[in-house]
Amino acid sequence: MDFRQHTPYRLHTQTECRNPCGAIQVFSDGAYFKQYHLGGWGVAIYQNERLVKTLKGIQTSHSSLEMELVAAIQALTWLQRHYPKHTIALYTDAQILLEGLFSKYANWQTQHWKSRNGNPVAYATHWQQLYQLVAAQSVDIFWIKAHAKHPQNELVDHLARAQILQAQDDSVQVPPSNDS
Repeated sequence: MDFRQHTPYRLHTQTECRNPCGAIQVFSDGAYFKQYHLGGWGVAIYQNERLVKTLKGIQTSHSSLEMELVAAIQALTWLQRHYPKHTIALYTDAQILLEGLFSKYANWQTQHWKSRNGNPVAYATHWQQLYQLVAAQSVDIFWIKAHAKHPQNELVDHLARAQILQAQDDSVQVPPSNDS
């Protein structure tokens, strides 16, 4: 068993749950198909183990990281509007989100959004937006292993991938990415 799957990560130490009976569980995932230069994202929101809402989208993209960030941002933005005072458990299969938020973010800020090698941090605007959303809400973030037959994670993976495949089938006009 991987300990990371059961370890909550949070930006601030809030010991008291604001809404213990109604904690919101949100699962987010992003997908990227390089051959199409398209990314999709999917979100599933649960309250008391009941599916409340699914969200999904597609855009021109440059990487799977971008889509993982977009998925988490879309989830937390929606939750901020609809469940502003609830405790949120965000589940992601993207370890890089945890690493970026909890290990690298402070260094990026100090280094004026430059990486160690002096290049601009990829998707800095997305990182900043995600950080602000997590800091503004009571959010615990959990890592779950991808493609491990976890039903909620499989659902959001399907939502993200289906967006790309449907766009290819339908020749849908895809919105461009906001950050490159």
